[in-house]
Amino acid sequence: MDAEFERLTPKSSPFPTINSSPFQSILKTRGFKIGTLNIASLRKHIDELIVVMEKQPFDILAVNETRLDETIPDSLIQIPGYFVVRNDRKRNGGGVCAYVRSSMNIRRRTDLESISLELLALEVKNQIQNHF
Repeated sequence: MDAEFERLTPKSSPFPTINSSPFQSILKTRGFKIGTLNIASLRKHIDELIVVMEKQPFDILAVNETRLDETIPDSLIQIPGYFVVRNDRKRNGGGVCAYVRSSMNIRRRTDLESISLELLALEVKNQIQNHF
């Protein structure tokens, strides 16, 4: 068997297999970890997300299609060990948020955000206050 083909076989794949936790490879990775998730209603899936994030696999998790509005307080979507930054849509559907590890130093950059796009702009600093 040729070495290139052998290197690409599933047993040597860097991606998790269907039978393993999708976050196993992330948990073993060192460094800054960021992920994104299309959740299609954060309120409906917050309990599942809390279970996944208990092991704190990400430093920042960006979530879209949150379907939140100003009537839903942060306390209903809180994840232990993280704080949430939100940009809710002003009409049905949509919306984005980011869960940021509570030990991280970030600043929201509204000057880089657009009223015509659903986005969050965050400036992340490492522990010694240098920009990544």
